[in-house]
Amino acid sequence: MHLSKYFFLLILIFFIGTANAESAYRQLQLNNGFGQQSNSGTDQDNRLIGLDYFFKRYSLTPNQRLEWAMGVGYTKLTADQGSNRTVNVISFIHQLRYYFLSDTFSRRKTGLLPFVEVSIAPSLMDETVLGFTEQGGHFIFSDTIGIGTHFGPHNEWTIQLQWRHLSNGGLKDPNPGFDIPLNVSYSWTF
Repeated sequence: MHLSKYFFLLILIFFIGTANAESAYRQLQLNNGFGQQSNSGTDQDNRLIGLDYFFKRYSLTPNQRLEWAMGVGYTKLTADQGSNRTVNVISFIHQLRYYFLSDTFSRRKTGLLPFVEVSIAPSLMDETVLGFTEQGGHFIFSDTIGIGTHFGPHNEWTIQLQWRHLSNGGLKDPNPGFDIPLNVSYSWTF
C-alpha cells in the first residue's frame, strides 16, 4: 500500500480545516518518541518521529478549561530489528485537553498553563508489520495520553510527555498494536 494514494486526502482535510476564516488557531507539533515494544516477545525497540498540524480548536466549557482540537499528522515509526523496520502513518487527529488552572491564575502565579490530554486519530499506515509485530490491516487508531504545559509570553509554546499506542481497536486480527512508551512533543501556536 502506498500512502501517496492518501496524500490527496490529507491535503484536502488540511484545506477544509484552514478554509474557515473565523478560526485563528494554528499549531505545529514536532513529535519524537522511543521505547520497547511491550508485547513482541523480543527486545524490539521502536522509535517515532512525526509532525502534526492542528487547525481547529473549540472550547467546550464557559471557563475554557476543556477544549477539543482537530488536526492532521504524519508519523514515521522505526524498529531496531525484524523484517520490516519502517512504517509511515497519516492521521486525522481529535484531541481533548483539560487545563488544571485558569489561564489568568496560571500566568500570574507560575507563567505556565499545565494540562492533561487524550487523543484518538483514525489513521492509515503503509505497512502492517513493524519489526516483529504485525497488525491485521492498514487502518489503525493512533491514541495518545499525556501531560504538558504551555509557556512563553503568550502561551505560544508547548511541551508534552505522552504515551502512544497504535492499533486497529480490535477490528481485525492480529491486533497487538505498536507502542511508543515515551513521546516528547514540542508545539508552536501561531
